[in-house]
Amino acid sequence: MPKKILDTIPKVSLIVVCQDEENRIGRKIQNSLKLDYPADKLEIVLVLDGASDRSEAIIELFLPHPQIKFSSLPYPQGKLKAQQAGAALATGEILLFSDTVQVLTPEFVKSMEPGFSQTQVGGVAGKLLYQTKEEHSKNRFLKKIGWEGLLQHYENFLKESESRVKSLTSLDNTVFAVRKELWPIVQPYLCQNDITIPVILSSRGYKVAFAPKAVGFCPKSSSFNQMILGQKTILQNNIAFLAEHQDVFNVKKNPILGALVFHKILRLFFPVLFFLLFLSNLFISNAAAFYDFFFWGQLLFYSICLFSLAFERPVFFYLFSRLNLVVLQVFLTYTRKLYVTRYNPIAKGR
Repeated sequence: MPKKILDTIPKVSLIVVCQDEENRIGRKIQNSLKLDYPADKLEIVLVLDGASDRSEAIIELFLPHPQIKFSSLPYPQGKLKAQQAGAALATGEILLFSDTVQVLTPEFVKSMEPGFSQTQVGGVAGKLLYQTKEEHSKNRFLKKIGWEGLLQHYENFLKESESRVKSLTSLDNTVFAVRKELWPIVQPYLCQNDITIPVILSSRGYKVAFAPKAVGFCPKSSSFNQMILGQKTILQNNIAFLAEHQDVFNVKKNPILGALVFHKILRLFFPVLFFLLFLSNLFISNAAAFYDFFFWGQLLFYSICLFSLAFERPVFFYLFSRLNLVVLQVFLTYTRKLYVTRYNPIAKGR
């Protein structure tokens, strides 16, 4: 690549934090070194958060490599502290965050970097797929991607649509890059949930773009219940963030409020809205044939949902029912102020 062109390419610091990751860290380093980006423009910053296994010994095998920087915290301090340590070591203009569990495609950085050519773009989110790279290349059908993958495909569709119009309303922090100059603004929120970074950057006049060709692969959850637990964690922290930052609902301070309502906030009220729709239809079912038909259609639908909860079949109705029960549980728990769950990012993906 000509030196004149190379000088215009921003330097990227890939920050990977880990704790007890002896089974993954070697693969992650190898994957990172295979990223198709000029070597002198890409550094890999590894931070060990007080590991008690062989993670440090494995990392030391790669330390002679000129692209790798390494820092080890003396005891576990949490993912945010580890990311702060990584950002302090980083010299790149762009900070790219990823966990050990994600496998990035070789084109990942190249596909993400052009998004920063626009000065109003403060962050760029990649596309996360819940399947292995081999599964993705062989078969895209539901039996291969799983329900978690289906939900992620839906989220990616929304992100691509939002990015065309304005800015993302949510992202996955494990395939996300931000300008280093904005790090002091976003770092207190980096590990909290999927909506904080877009909201914070949007309130400061920046947008978050989506890079659909910057793909990261992540193994599916080991069980359906684990997937549901992950969705529950996301909902809990979204509600906590919205309750603590009520200026989110000020359209002057939050330019993406409209999209945020339809993409994230409205889903928190789905169970209540379904109930109100059914109740109102109950009182007007005899008013016209259409309302009568719609009422019996709802009754049939909810009967199948109850059946699916008992027998875990049909799978679509079971997924729909479980997700809405989780939404209802989280919503009622928070509104009754029984507890507020704080996100423990150390446990995610480990």
